Amino acid sequence: MNLRALLDDEVNLESLQTIPNFSSMYTKPVIGISRDGIINYPKSTHVTRPDEFEIIPGAAEAIALIRQKGHRIVILSNQYGISEGQLTQAEVDVVNQRMLEIFGESGCPSIDAMYYSTSNMKGDIYALPNIGMFQRAEKEHNLKFKDGWFVGDKISDIKAAENIKAIPVLIKTGDWENTLQKLESFANRELRKRTQIFESLMDFAISLT
Repeated sequence: MNLRALLDDEVNLESLQTIPNFSSMYTKPVIGISRDGIINYPKSTHVTRPDEFEIIPGAAEAIALIRQKGHRIVILSNQYGISEGQLTQAEVDVVNQRMLEIFGESGCPSIDAMYYSTSNMKGDIYALPNIGMFQRAEKEHNLKFKDGWFVGDKISDIKAAENIKAIPVLIKTGDWENTLQKLESFANRELRKRTQIFESLMDFAISLT
């Protein structure tokens, strides 16, 4: 995959995106996907090297299927270890590069964009469940999340989907059990009704038209 990296120190956000000409081939609603817990197994410590990146079986193939069906794809995640000094932006970029190589090997020729926040602080507009990353993706790639989905395993993912008016999707990998427990609470009862739940990312991909 050919990639170009866009670093904006002012907003403290990193964006990796494919060559724009690829994106014009895909016109169906955007599907946002969280990284850790959906694409790769989460670790007790932050993933800092490509050899530590352990992809969940079937995840890359599911993303390839989503692309084959004509959907736009944006990956968004909180990489809060950066603000805590536990990993660097360079380490995140190298791991993300390996992930995109795996996508290519699995039949996905491109994605529209990738964004990550460098913290998970409530005041960081780019940290999920805040929607700064989504808004930047909408502005830079001419898309609207309210027409699509956001897929994750954490309650912050589900709430981010709700905040940007996308359809929340919970996949039963990663931290899904804790998330489902939180969704079953009285305070989240309406959000639970709007959340679609799938056994795997592949099951979600198959459900798409």
